[in-house]
Amino acid sequence: MSDDTTQGTVPGPTARRRLQELLQDEGPSLVVGQVIGKGGNGVVCVATQRRVGREVAVKLPRRDDLDAVGSVVQEAWVAGVLEHPHIVPVYDIRVIDGRPAVVMKRIDGVPWRKLLADPTVVTERFGAPDALEWHLRTLLSVCHAIEYAHSKGVLHGDLKPDNVMIGRFGEVWVVDWGTAVSLTDDASSRIPRAMDQSSPAGTPAYMAPEQAMGRGKALSERTDVFLLGALLFEVVTGQPPRKGPVRRAMQAAVAEAVVVEASWPLAPLLGAALALEPAERPVSVAAFRREVERFLERRGAERLLSGARQVLADLQADIAAGEADRVAIYDRYGAARFGFQQALDAWPGQRRAREGLRTTHELMVDYELQQGDARAARLHLARLDASPPALEERVAALEAAQARDADVLAQLKEDGDPRTAWWARLAVMGALGTVWVLTPVTSAVLGVPQGFARELAISGSTFVLALLVMGVMWRSLLASRLNRVLVVSVAAGPGLAFLLNVGGWLAGIDSELSGTLELFAYFEVAVFATLLGEWRLFVGALGFLAAFFLSMWWEGTTLLWMNLANLLVVVNAAVVWVPMAWRREQPEDRPWLRR
Repeated sequence: MSDDTTQGTVPGPTARRRLQELLQDEGPSLVVGQVIGKGGNGVVCVATQRRVGREVAVKLPRRDDLDAVGSVVQEAWVAGVLEHPHIVPVYDIRVIDGRPAVVMKRIDGVPWRKLLADPTVVTERFGAPDALEWHLRTLLSVCHAIEYAHSKGVLHGDLKPDNVMIGRFGEVWVVDWGTAVSLTDDASSRIPRAMDQSSPAGTPAYMAPEQAMGRGKALSERTDVFLLGALLFEVVTGQPPRKGPVRRAMQAAVAEAVVVEASWPLAPLLGAALALEPAERPVSVAAFRREVERFLERRGAERLLSGARQVLADLQADIAAGEADRVAIYDRYGAARFGFQQALDAWPGQRRAREGLRTTHELMVDYELQQGDARAARLHLARLDASPPALEERVAALEAAQARDADVLAQLKEDGDPRTAWWARLAVMGALGTVWVLTPVTSAVLGVPQGFARELAISGSTFVLALLVMGVMWRSLLASRLNRVLVVSVAAGPGLAFLLNVGGWLAGIDSELSGTLELFAYFEVAVFATLLGEWRLFVGALGFLAAFFLSMWWEGTTLLWMNLANLLVVVNAAVVWVPMAWRREQPEDRPWLRR
């Protein structure tokens, strides 16, 4: 015994007991039961293979009927050659009561004819919503069985709804191979050769003309193609191709073409398969089958197309109403697009599916144009093979308009960005700040007496210097809104101070008081710059206000507080603007204007 515990199975006591019973069993291996069916050649009984424990069917020919015996045995020989899921397997041929008995799989089902006669049974038993499609797929199963038989050189020769059995779960079996013939030249074969047939064989309502005329040499795969066409005829119309007495049906089979109406499903295939001349029929069962499959694919495509067109209609209504949100619109768009594309995949080149898909994309282009989304409109337009000129023009116009708007926004963004030409502001504040700080100090050092002459000289010269600096750097100082505010503020400060001193001189007020009032004027200008330009300069503005009050309270200290306030403004500006050199994000300069 192998040491590998994963190999082999140790039999249990029940298996050993059953093995002993099997070895000692001397009873019959096959027990035949009651009759479950009758046919033209004999009866079918239910039986049990005792040793296997399997229920089977046993076909017994009629007694003393050599033709029936030959047919039953021949069917067994044919089935023995053909092993296919849609062909009933034969297990053995035995002799029971002096008659050959064919042991085969027992089929739990009904003849296809019963289902063709009552479509509601198909829906109730198999849940098929489309009876025609279900029957066509059953026909495809028959085609597979016959195609396989032809590959083995066997012709069925008697295809009809009664010779197709349908199981409880939709299984399909082709039965009754008693009239089958061999398409080979092998004379030693147990199956009769087609070339040796000289009399009619088959069922008159369905048989091909060459069968009705007994022309064995004319029998071929196309004979079964005719019979498949006859099955298709009954699937479509509910009736066999021919009706009436046997003699009349035989006469019609020989010379009368089966009438096919152009409005019927698969009418072209029916007309070709039921042609009187074999050469006019599909060349093989495979060719016949492919046409049925193509029809089913296109039938499925029609259902997909119908659903997609309904979704498209709903999408058009939603867009026209203007009440659905963007998510709902795109849900419907996706469903419509998918439906049309699926229909095209199932039926390539289908005109209505192509038109529906195109209409869907054009509708979304128009929708996005209404929404003002040029990028989305362009994406939908790109999905069209050929863009309509009118839509192309509208999308291009919206793109141009949005490009202009984007340029304006970019300009506004740059205009409002404190980082724009920050160095120019700092240079102006540094230069003029130095003048503001040094001028009063120089006046004190040189001993220039307090008076309007000094005040007017300081404010006037500062104003002129500010104008000169701005004249040199005007391009940079006008590059942003903040710079323009600074231009006004820098020019307004000394300008207002000069006018204030002129007014004070004319009014005859004390020059020191006039200088103190200058501080309040500078405070107003700093508040203007803070509110409309750079809010972080509020420290400097408060410095001027503090200097104003201190000067009013402490007489004779105006020059001191003015120097300190000017120095605070310069330092404040440096702290705010020097970091602009390495700052990447745009700072928020007026947070109180947010909405």
